This record gives sequence, C-alpha cells and structure tokens, in this order.
Amino acid sequence: MEQLRQSEFDTHVKSGTLRLAFVGMSNVGKSMRAKSLAQDCNFFHYNVDTHIADDLGFADVRAIGKWLGYPDGSGYKEREKKYLELENLHTNLGILSTGGKSLVFDTTGSVVYLPDETTKWLKNNTLIVYLVIDKNNVEEMTERFFENIKPLIWGDMFVKEEGQSTEEAIRRSYPSLLHYRAEKYAGIAHLTIPADLFWNTNGIQVLDIVKQALPE
Repeated sequence: MEQLRQSEFDTHVKSGTLRLAFVGMSNVGKSMRAKSLAQDCNFFHYNVDTHIADDLGFADVRAIGKWLGYPDGSGYKEREKKYLELENLHTNLGILSTGGKSLVFDTTGSVVYLPDETTKWLKNNTLIVYLVIDKNNVEEMTERFFENIKPLIWGDMFVKEEGQSTEEAIRRSYPSLLHYRAEKYAGIAHLTIPADLFWNTNGIQVLDIVKQALPE
C-alpha cells in the first residue's frame, strides 16, 4: 500500500475501505487497539491468533501460549514450527472479505518471522502501524510476559547458560529479542508510533493518532 495522506485516510474511513494492520511485541496492546476499533468504529477485526487457536482446538491465545511453552521445553522447536506454519496460513490470505467494513488486521508478535512473500502481501494490502516500545519500558514488558504468557517465538534469541534457571535465561534473553524484533517491525511498517500514545484510548482516538502520523 502506498503511503496515504490524511485526506485519503479520512475518505477510506468514511467509505469503509480503510485497511490497518498493527504489528509489535505481544502485550504491547495490538489486540486492545483492534478491539476498540471494532467496538467504537465498526471495523472488521481479523485476529490471527484466534484462527490459530481454532486450528489447534484451543479456546484462546493463552491456551496456545501454554501449549507452545518455554523455549527450553521438550518439543518446543516442533511446536514453534507448527505455530509459524499456521500463522503464515492465516496471514497471507490473498483475499479477505470484510463485509463492507474497514479492516483492522491483528497480527501476532512473530509476523516478522514469516516468509517475505507474506509480509509483502500484508504491506501491499494494509497500512502497517508498528507500536514501538520505549526502551525504558523493556523491564515492564518482561514482567508482562510472565504475568500474561502468550505464544512467543524465540528463533535463535534464547540463550541459557549453565546453571541458569529458565526464568533467569528468559529475563536475560528477552531484551535481545525485543531489540532484534524492533528492527524487523520497523522494516515492514509504514508508520512507527509509540505504543504508549495508544494507552487508555478509544477507537476514535486510535484513528486520530494514526491519522496525525500521516503526511497532510
């Protein structure tokens, strides 16, 4: 998708043809923002993790997180591979009918691990907004991971040294994972907006924040 201007953004909102996609780490607020757009602005909310959960026979994203487990668990790599296969299936859609509504595409945090053709499809068909974490919030994001465990793909970023517990290794590796992914998210996004600007906002406010990040 070519970069929109603010007037074009307004036109798409009014005509129900806007297509947004949020990218960023798990627990950064992508799904909350997507839900607010669905509730307050009548957007069609497409949640990738919901479709993955359905395929796996799970009730919700937390069940996927428990199934995937920690990166040093037995069989983790096989489950990680399965998760990414399903994520790719439910992200590279070709055509997505929204019933005449604007779309908010709620990606998983691991979208940057998908094949280039998939992220290219997403970039060509949606306005990708990266919710970036302030570097001062890394510790808070680490705590959120343990409080609200969601599926997390580590790739090669998890390192467990001799004598370390799993929790110690995760706490040590998580900042490196954030840094690695930050560059990847920025590379596929049309807009990069601080995540904390969206906290405690409704759908109308979310749209205004995105609009103000566009050129006039």
